[in-house]
Amino acid sequence: MLTYGFGLSPWQTVPYTFYPSVGNFEGDAFDPTTWKPQTPVQPYIEMRADDAFWAARRVMAFSDDLIRAAVHTGQYSDAAAEQHMAAVIIKRRDAVGRAYLPAINPIVAPRLDASGRLAFQNAAVDAGFAEAPTAYRAAWLRFDNATGQTRPLAETRSATPSMPPPAELTSIAIGGFVEVDLSAESAAHPSWNVPIRTHFRKTADGWKLVGLERLADKAASGGPAQTGQRP
Repeated sequence: MLTYGFGLSPWQTVPYTFYPSVGNFEGDAFDPTTWKPQTPVQPYIEMRADDAFWAARRVMAFSDDLIRAAVHTGQYSDAAAEQHMAAVIIKRRDAVGRAYLPAINPIVAPRLDASGRLAFQNAAVDAGFAEAPTAYRAAWLRFDNATGQTRPLAETRSATPSMPPPAELTSIAIGGFVEVDLSAESAAHPSWNVPIRTHFRKTADGWKLVGLERLADKAASGGPAQTGQRP
């Protein structure tokens, strides 16, 4: 359809609450999945689902109180404008979290205690953007850090983000590695079935997380466990 230059972008039809010190800024119609920067930015253009997940967690780390405090440092002369600015930022923060936290497997902060019990968190559920999955699954594998080869140990399952270790875990000596692939069963979020891949090293004090890959390539032959992976 021809518009002869008179077509309006969605943001041009939004009923803004206007304040001179704020301008046209709102949070109800904001959609982070369709928003585009005025000037193309390469990292944004090449952003993957796990990049968006990581960034959403950073955004969600700002509480309502922190956002209000940050806005207050702007020293607005109009209290209503200050409240509006903070409210919009809070809405936009939530829109980012709602769009990207449930989009892929949201399991975070995996850890093994000294006994080998596995615990983790679900970022999407904890933020209130998704219902808890029906169950969590863990595939345990012995991992050879020199060759990247694995050997299955066991599989465990739990309705909560915590599960006991398999008996086979005790066979791993200090200095050895275990790979744990974590996934969740959710009819509403099929992408949660794609596991995150974690690697733990057994030390004299217990188990230490040394690697985490959110979008693991199942076809890859593997390689040495690395630290510094973004959770």
